[in-house]
Amino acid sequence: MLFNQSNGVHPIKTQDFIWLANYYDGGYLTEYNLETQESSPHRFYQIDKSKLVQFGLIGHGSKLFFNIADGVFDINGHKFGISYVVNGKEYNLNGRCLIYNDIITYKDCVSEAIPQLFRGGSGEFTNKIVQYSFGYKKKFVMDGIAFKFQPLVSIPCNNQAYMNIKIASDVDLNGKVIIRRGGIKVGEIDAPLQKDHSSIINWVMK
Repeated sequence: MLFNQSNGVHPIKTQDFIWLANYYDGGYLTEYNLETQESSPHRFYQIDKSKLVQFGLIGHGSKLFFNIADGVFDINGHKFGISYVVNGKEYNLNGRCLIYNDIITYKDCVSEAIPQLFRGGSGEFTNKIVQYSFGYKKKFVMDGIAFKFQPLVSIPCNNQAYMNIKIASDVDLNGKVIIRRGGIKVGEIDAPLQKDHSSIINWVMK
C-alpha cells in the first residue's frame, strides 16, 4: 500500500493511526498486517531503512508522511518545509537532496485506575493512547554551521495536530524558524540558539 494509493483508512480497530513504511521497490511494511488484522504488530526495527522512500501514519481518512529524499512533510496533500533564517541568510532544514531516514515514531499513553476498586484489595487499570507522533532526526553542515534537526508531527486525540521542532547548532545564532506550506510562509517563530543547546518549538499546524 503506497500513500498515494491509500484512502487513509485502515481496519485496525484498536488504534486511530498506524505507521506505514514505503519502499523504493514498491514494497511496504505496515504496523499491523492489514489483511489478517493480527493483534501482534510488526516491530519498528523491522523497517528496512535502506529501502525507505516514505514514512508516516494513516488513519481516519488522513495520510501524514514525509519523503525520505528531502524530509518534506506531506499532511493530507499539503507540503510543509522548514528553514532557519539568521542575518538575512535562509538555511533549508528540509527540502534538500539528502537522506532523511533516521525515522521516529511513538505513542503517548496514559493509564487510569479506579481508586474504589483498590479498597477491597483488587483494582483495574485502563490504558489508552492520547497522542501519535512521527518524524525524523538529521545532522548536517551548511556554511560551516553544524545543525541538529528533529521535526515531529504530533496528533493528539481530540485536539489539533502540531509540529514539535527541535533544533541545535554548534555556534550561537539569533534567528527564526520559518514554516512554509506549499511554498507560502505560514509560520515564523523566534528561535535563538545557544551553542550546543537545543531549542524546542511547538507550532500548531494550519
